[in-house]
Amino acid sequence: MRTLSLLLFFLLPFGITTSFASGPELTSSNAHVVLHLPSLSDASLAALHEKVGTRSELGMEYSCVWAGIVVLHLEGVQLTERADVITYVRRVLNEARLDADAEFLHVHLEPAGPGKC
Repeated sequence: MRTLSLLLFFLLPFGITTSFASGPELTSSNAHVVLHLPSLSDASLAALHEKVGTRSELGMEYSCVWAGIVVLHLEGVQLTERADVITYVRRVLNEARLDADAEFLHVHLEPAGPGKC
């Protein structure tokens, strides 16, 4: 009994404990996506803007029909990897019938949280 007491006395301060956590905590993320859409027209941009407008977490930061460039901003989404963001944006583009020739030029994903601007 004395040996067990001494063992626990010396090991517990060093953090030899078991954790019963249920898994990694889900955190929200923010993302910026730069797209090149060669077939972008005024009508297709209006359709994309309509689809983006129905989602509270998605916004259109910039668009240029002449160059076919669109910049989207996702805020507070439960996505953790670049591939998740691309899949999400492809789903929105598919709803607007723009997915066929979309090229993802840049995807920037960062965790959101306190102290983030």
